[in-house]
Parts: sequence; structure tokens; C-alpha cells
Amino acid sequence: MSKLDLTSISHYLIIALLFTLSLMVFYQSASDFTRLEIERGGRGYVSDEVWYVSSARNILYKIFHVEPRLSNGSYGATIIYEGYINSFRLKADARDLNISVRADYSKLKGFYVVAPSEESFNAYLSRIREYVNVTDIVPGWMLPDAERVNEYINWEHPPVGKYFVAASIWLLGDYPLHWRLPAILTGALTVVLTYLLMLSLTGNQAVSLTASLLLMLDPLSKALASIMLLDVYIAFFTVLTTLLAVKGLLKHAMIAAVVGGTFKFSALFLLLPVVFLTVRRDVRSKPSFTTLISSLILNIMLAGALFLALTTLVSIPIASYMGFSNWVKYSLIGSFTWHTSVKCTGANCPISSAPWEWFMSVNSFPLYIYPDGSALKASGTWPFWISSLTLSITLAPACFKDRRFGRLWVFYIGVFSGYLLLWVVGGRSQYSFYSIQLAPLVYSTLVYAVPSIIFNRGLLIETLGYWGRLKELILKAVIA
Repeated sequence: MSKLDLTSISHYLIIALLFTLSLMVFYQSASDFTRLEIERGGRGYVSDEVWYVSSARNILYKIFHVEPRLSNGSYGATIIYEGYINSFRLKADARDLNISVRADYSKLKGFYVVAPSEESFNAYLSRIREYVNVTDIVPGWMLPDAERVNEYINWEHPPVGKYFVAASIWLLGDYPLHWRLPAILTGALTVVLTYLLMLSLTGNQAVSLTASLLLMLDPLSKALASIMLLDVYIAFFTVLTTLLAVKGLLKHAMIAAVVGGTFKFSALFLLLPVVFLTVRRDVRSKPSFTTLISSLILNIMLAGALFLALTTLVSIPIASYMGFSNWVKYSLIGSFTWHTSVKCTGANCPISSAPWEWFMSVNSFPLYIYPDGSALKASGTWPFWISSLTLSITLAPACFKDRRFGRLWVFYIGVFSGYLLLWVVGGRSQYSFYSIQLAPLVYSTLVYAVPSIIFNRGLLIETLGYWGRLKELILKAVIA
């Protein structure tokens, strides 16, 4: 067998092992959350799953008119009411029909019913309507205890990520572990793509494997790839877009960034490096100021038109439900206003953080409170994160000599700059779990920089020499 064949076999074997191992790690974490919630008598939701899963369920039921069903064959539904209820009478009537009722809601005027079959549920519903003013029924797993969550669609975020969750609920049943499967799969694919990105940059399997394993084992990655939040999708599109750009496929990279924007708008930060690299390529092929301006305008317009067209297309069901004018008002214009403002003020607000604090695990968002009172916080392994950011700044001049590092650096700093810009214009309610978008770039930059620049004495001396010359220029300017 030739050396080339052995290399190819090891390449695909590493990919398969990485994917399988990542699935196992993230699936086990998701299973642990499910088990903990059941054991403590919780409702099954972790962190902002309260909103995203509820919106996915509401989209499935109220927009696509597909009824969510429990995976165990029972029939469950949350009943919303107005006025008051007699919980003792509710439970007494339920016992007659072998039905269980959970009525410990405080923020949502509702109670949850699990019946052996839909027929017995309907019989129970007919009986309680005599003394309960039922206003809404949401089939499936119990709703979280949040005000008006039965109506929540999550207008401020694009719908595609929620479509995936709705599809998982429809295909597998409405159950916490099932609605987390898209995140688990996406997290595993992100780890694999990180390996492929580093392999494209370095050609070294050991270095590439190191970066992907560090990403997989990072506590932030492990947490976000095992619960249903939208941000793990953005991490996937971030590394996919970067990989395409590194391979020189800038048009494909722009499409990937725009598709990511239909999951969550923060994926559009990827357009900053994509447009920059595209304009740079055009100017290098035809150097002129006219080329610079025309290419910049053309690519911004192209990205904007592509985003509006694709977002409108995937949002047709949502727009049909709420009305097109309301969709434009709330999901486009209103979303921009919402993202660039302070979303919450007061003592009861979740902990927000500035983007630079993510690298030091400062003001980290609590994702889950364990039964012993300890908290799972949305933060990466901060010594690696701060080292990565420090190296990316210190070694920035290496971009001029090492084009591969330059492309990686442009995406890393470009996406980070997007969050900084959002913070500057007023979007101060940023949460540390947003930083999962940066995680593949954090570890890719760290692992690339150490062997390729730090241990490359000539390049390192030349890189640091840039800072020396810059210092001299500044001193001359000050003295003059």
C-alpha cells in the first residue's frame, strides 16, 4: 500500500473518530441535563431553551399546524386559561381518567396534563371546560413557566435554527434530549470542520487534531453543543466560512455567511472579513482607487441583497402568520433596534458582559444551576482564550509574511470586531455564550501560532521587529 493511500486512510479515520467522539461527549452532556431535570422535578429546559424551544414548538404547531407529540405514546398538553382554577378539582377529575396534572405554574396561567391517549385527554378537557376558561392548548412536552410563552415566536431572531428544532420534535417526539439533537450534531460537525480548517492551513494532522480536540473539550463548547441555543449553529457557520475563504472560495464563503445569518444575525459579522478579502483580491488584480470603491460597494450590495432575499424566503411562513408588514416591522427593523440596544435593566436581569471579558471569564452567563447550588457558566478555558487573543494582537504583523495566518487572523479579529462595534453602537446586553462563535477561531489561532510563528525564530524576530519600528516612528512623531 502506497504512502498516499495510508495518509488518506488516516485522514478519514481521524475525521470519523473526531465526529464519533464529539457526538458521544455532547450527547452525554445533553443526557445529563435531561436526567438532572427529571430527577429534580424540573420542566426539562436549560437556560434560554425556555424561549427557543418554546418558539420552535409554537412554530411547528401554530404556523405549520403539526401537532407535537410525546415520544412515549402518551398525550401531553399545556392548557392555558383565564381567571382562576381549582387545582383540587382538576386533579380529582384527572384521577377518574388515569390522567396526571401538574399545576405548579406561577408566571404562566396554565397547567400541564398527561393522558394515556388523545381520546382520554379530550374527555378530560370536555369535563373541565365546565369550570375552566380555556384560552389555548399547546400539545407536546410541558411549557416552561414563563409569561405568555405559549404565544412566543421569537421574532427578533431568524427562523431557520428553530425550524431544525421543530423538525426534530416532529420526527422524534417532543422530549428534551430530542430537541437538543440538532445542537449535538452541529457541535460535532464544528469540531470536524475545525480539524479540516487547520489541515488546510498547516497540512499537519497532529496540529489539526490538537486544535479540534481543544475545541471539543472546551467547557463552553461542551455546554453549548448539548443544549438548544442558536449560537452553536453560528460557530458551525463561522468555521465553515473561514474554511471556504482559506481555500480561496470567497463567493462560497459569502453564501455560507449569509446562510448562517438566517439562523442568527450575528453570523453576518463574518461578512466583514469576507468582503475585506474579496475587495483585497480585486484590488490586487487591478490596483486602483476606483477598483477599491467599486468592489467595496458591489460586494456590500451583493451580500445585502442575498441576505434580504434568503431571509425573506425562509421567513415566508412566519410572515404569513404575523403579516408581511408586521414581519418587516418586528423581525427586520425591530430586530436591528433590539440588538443595538440595552435589552434589560435592573437587578433581575441576566449577567451581561463586554466582548473582551469573554477572554477572561469575567461576568460569565449562568447557563444552569445544579441541585447543589453550583452554576454552569458560559465560559471557555480562559488561559487558552486570553493567550490566543494576546498572540493574535502581538503577532499581527506576521500576517504580512504568512498569508495563511493572515486569513485566519482576519476572520478572528473581524468577527471579534463585529461584537465590539455592536457594543459601541449601544448593544451592551451581550452575553458570554455568544463567544461560542469565536471558539473555533480561538483554538485555531492558538494552535497555529505556537508551532508556525513562535517556534519559527526568523519569522518571530521579523514580526517583533515591526513593533520596534512602529515604536520608533511614534517617538519621532512625538518628538517632532
